[in-house]
Amino acid sequence: MSIFWGIVILSVIILFHELGHFVLAKICRVTVVEFSLGMGPRILSRQWHGTRYSWKLLPFGGSCMMLGEDGTVEETSGDEEAGQKDRAWETGEKGEVWKAEEAGEEVGAWKAKAEGSFAEKPAWMRILIVAAGPFFNFIMAFGLAVILVGNFGYDPAYLVSVTEGSAAAEAGLQPGDLITKMNRTHIGLSREVTLYINSHQGQDVDLTYLRDGESHTVHITPRKNEEGRYVLGVGVNLYFMKGRISDVLSHSFAEMRLYLNMTVQGLRMLLGGKARIQDMSGPVGVVDMIDDTYTESAKIGWDSVIASMLGIAIMLSANVGVMNLLPLPALDGGRLLFLLLELIRGKRINPEKEALVHFAGFLALMLLMVVILYNDVRKLI
Repeated sequence: MSIFWGIVILSVIILFHELGHFVLAKICRVTVVEFSLGMGPRILSRQWHGTRYSWKLLPFGGSCMMLGEDGTVEETSGDEEAGQKDRAWETGEKGEVWKAEEAGEEVGAWKAKAEGSFAEKPAWMRILIVAAGPFFNFIMAFGLAVILVGNFGYDPAYLVSVTEGSAAAEAGLQPGDLITKMNRTHIGLSREVTLYINSHQGQDVDLTYLRDGESHTVHITPRKNEEGRYVLGVGVNLYFMKGRISDVLSHSFAEMRLYLNMTVQGLRMLLGGKARIQDMSGPVGVVDMIDDTYTESAKIGWDSVIASMLGIAIMLSANVGVMNLLPLPALDGGRLLFLLLELIRGKRINPEKEALVHFAGFLALMLLMVVILYNDVRKLI
């Protein structure tokens, strides 16, 4: 059952990401050659309105393949047939030209088809299409957060205890104070307080809180405890409560923000050497995590299972959105970087060179996935 949950959660997140590209491509009148869930050979496939919709064997992955996504379509000059074939080669649709010729179609029919090429669209439109994937992940994360918070509540950042003689006590904090901001980071949930303290060890904090409806800000220097960790000396609320629609929406955003910050902090730790590649997880590790969470929450009841699975889905959707925005070749962020450079330069970077960079990035990404897969499997043994 837990494997089923894992496959469903990952598949829906990936499908929604690709749906973002698909929807914006359709809005911008780009021809979508194939929209698929999964990788490898097709299990089911259907052609509808010029797009092939496929379900493939391996459940991890998906794609939204657009006409001319990795090439350009140039105006015909000179020999019309040669121009046709040049365009076909550049858009990756060479076979379509020969089919058109065999059917006796006019060159104008091919021109109409070429107008649906991704490469033919202006840079700003291509940016919208590429950015839509991660953006849809954030939409999904927020939508799931609304369901989670609306049904199970949220944990407001109230202080339930202040240690006597601690830095927080000396700053005047009291139980019942509602933390709203730590330095420049807005706080809406008690888990955000814990995340901030853990990810900013040893740093002073300007803490803003509400007491009796009035806002106050104090400066606190954390102190080391017996375990060698820097703490403020406060205990935060661990209970969940429900509120009005406005509370649900604001705390749903805070729920999504929590997981976005967790992903960013994880990347900072990785780049700062505080985390290793061995600490990263791929699909196998994620399914194992879902399995453990499902097993523990099932002991409590189905409400706990549903809440836990929603929380994991929010975390993974936010994670996929952030990771895809990294300015690395083969990822959406890498493609966006090239498009932004195109806007700045006023002309497109050589498509062949760009494709080569993305291909190299893809190989590096596949190598990283193999390493992560090996680590995930080794942890299970």
